[in-house]
Amino acid sequence: MTDNSNPPNQKMQARKRTTGEKSRRHRTILACDLCRAKKYKCDGHLPCMHCRRRGIECIFHLTDSDTGNVTDFSIASVGELKKKLDAAEAVIRNFEKVFAENQSPNSTASTYSVPYEAGASSSIVKSQNLPPQSVTSNAPAPVLSSIGGARQDQGADEANPMNSEELMDINSQTKNFEFHGKTSVIALFNGLHKEQQSRASSQAGSPAIDPCERQRSIVNEFHNEHFLGQPVGHDQHFDISREETFALNAFLFIDAYFKTLHFVHPILDQAWFMKRCNDLWTGRTHFLRPSFLALYFSVLSLGACVRIWTETSINGMNRLEWSRLLFEKAEHALGRNGSVNDLEAVQAPFMLALICQQQLELNLAYAFLGRAIRTAFSTGINRKVEFANRNFPQDSPNFTVGRTWWELYNLEIELSFTLGRPDTLGFESYHNRPLPPIDDTENVIIPVTHQLSHIIRKVSAEIYLSRARPEEKLRRALQIESELDQWLNNLPLIIRPPSASSVESLQNSGNMRSPYWPRLQMLTLKIRYLHVKVILFYLFFIHREKLVAKGLIPADQIYPAVEKCRSAARDMIKVLHWTYRMHYFYRTWGHNTTYIALGLLVFLSDLAQESPDVRKSSPHIEYINQSLEVLDTIEECSVAHKIGHFVADYSSSLLGDSTEAKQQQVDQSLLNVPGLPFTDFATFLQGYNGDYQIDPDTFDFFEHGLSDPIPQ
Repeated sequence: MTDNSNPPNQKMQARKRTTGEKSRRHRTILACDLCRAKKYKCDGHLPCMHCRRRGIECIFHLTDSDTGNVTDFSIASVGELKKKLDAAEAVIRNFEKVFAENQSPNSTASTYSVPYEAGASSSIVKSQNLPPQSVTSNAPAPVLSSIGGARQDQGADEANPMNSEELMDINSQTKNFEFHGKTSVIALFNGLHKEQQSRASSQAGSPAIDPCERQRSIVNEFHNEHFLGQPVGHDQHFDISREETFALNAFLFIDAYFKTLHFVHPILDQAWFMKRCNDLWTGRTHFLRPSFLALYFSVLSLGACVRIWTETSINGMNRLEWSRLLFEKAEHALGRNGSVNDLEAVQAPFMLALICQQQLELNLAYAFLGRAIRTAFSTGINRKVEFANRNFPQDSPNFTVGRTWWELYNLEIELSFTLGRPDTLGFESYHNRPLPPIDDTENVIIPVTHQLSHIIRKVSAEIYLSRARPEEKLRRALQIESELDQWLNNLPLIIRPPSASSVESLQNSGNMRSPYWPRLQMLTLKIRYLHVKVILFYLFFIHREKLVAKGLIPADQIYPAVEKCRSAARDMIKVLHWTYRMHYFYRTWGHNTTYIALGLLVFLSDLAQESPDVRKSSPHIEYINQSLEVLDTIEECSVAHKIGHFVADYSSSLLGDSTEAKQQQVDQSLLNVPGLPFTDFATFLQGYNGDYQIDPDTFDFFEHGLSDPIPQ
């Protein structure tokens, strides 16, 4: 009779205690073809023991659980991969050799220009000594740097009267070095601040400049310290299935993104994204990667940022608190650089860059965009290459891969231009991924913005970085303006802004049955067009007096260019002012602050050039007031409000020679502006110094042309 007093598991445990613990034999999950057919125990080696004994090729079949694709690998396939690797290393060694030859002092080819294309038909020049570069128009190629030897004109920057200052400073709040180049609004505001100090110190009998005012840092003043706190660590492992996804509130934020900013940056396939979200919400997370979780949280954060909030809070958190929380969760899910390389790992930092751009954290946006580009390069989505598995598709039917890369390309050029920094895209010929077609879908903005990106590169290379003479720069600027106008006139009819500068032309464009997204893209392209035109002629505008005085450009040639800059700035402010009044969601788009700030620079400079007795009746005050109104409506963006304070302070110093003069009168032209509360203009006139006291309760509104007190 069998003894059942000790169950089998207890007997096994007793046996282990007597014989000692033995490690379990490794069980091979994947078997080769021979072992699978013969039902042998495959050891998983390549080749395995049985194939090695029989002297046959050992082949493994791998099946992708997501796509169902089958891949074979064997000793022969590994050998082929080694041959390709050796060939690639040989190409790299050859390139290093050519580059070293170009760096030698005896090299005959010592310079190269910034690569860009003048148009789709531009040809590529190839030389045995130079990397490929794009051919521009008939204008001389701008020489940016000397590869071999020292530059011969090191003092040319100081002698150039059109030199635009760059700014290098340490942000005292982040303890980071920050560089702002010649097209950066921060650098331009710093130049305006220095000009104000120079003017104040040169005036006879003027008091000495306060040391605190002299050490005033524009980088610190325009820093947003409220949006992000300490960086989140990435060393903690997390389980996707256990992550809080905020499913009850997620659709509010996702819907806000896809109805607004998605039409400006249409990189996501909404149906695909919502399907993956549904898998996340219903617990089907076994095939979701951390990169999708990062993309999911980044879209939610961006949606919370640009959503129209009719509530004070949702679940006890306001706009910035939700956006910050979701931003940090996306940052955490991204993990270490290079840990995940797929399309979602490119799209997630792209979205984080957009969030930082809207919050005017442009340094952080530049960093996240750089990560997205490096990940895109490492995944190869900028290239059209044949996969090892030839059945693998090059792109989705909706061109999701192409849309992602080229929108990344466009934003990199736009953001680098805004910051006055070099883009990291390299030679144009390297990016052979086909552009999305120009059709009647919202994706049409990507290829047309790509055309604008080439023009932006020209502005940087031929106007701001070129060492050409001022008269030659003006000739190039007029040529680029012609290309810019041609680009605007050749836009697809559905998104083409009217060529007229009046706001009424925008109101009357399209028809009532048109879809919503074309009007949004039309406004976006119109603002970008005007922004590029202002930057194109800004150097001639700001240096006009020196250029004419030194005889470098005749007055009859430079003043039309000056008026082009002023006219474009005027139109840009008018369009933005109208847009912010008509479209409430624009008030959540903090990035438009850079456009407003650029227009303000033009009219503040004009106001400073006028004599004190005519400034209060200057026509420029209208556009300064409209700009201040827009800055005041940009919701929960501290940088926009700081710029508004700076402008009000600067304008106040120009509108009155002394405190007594301010107290004598309140100019009606400054007060009678629709839509701006009177108390804001009282603060505007005070210059935030409290030296001009107005009591809204006792002030005679009728005497100054206001029929009723405007409620605060």
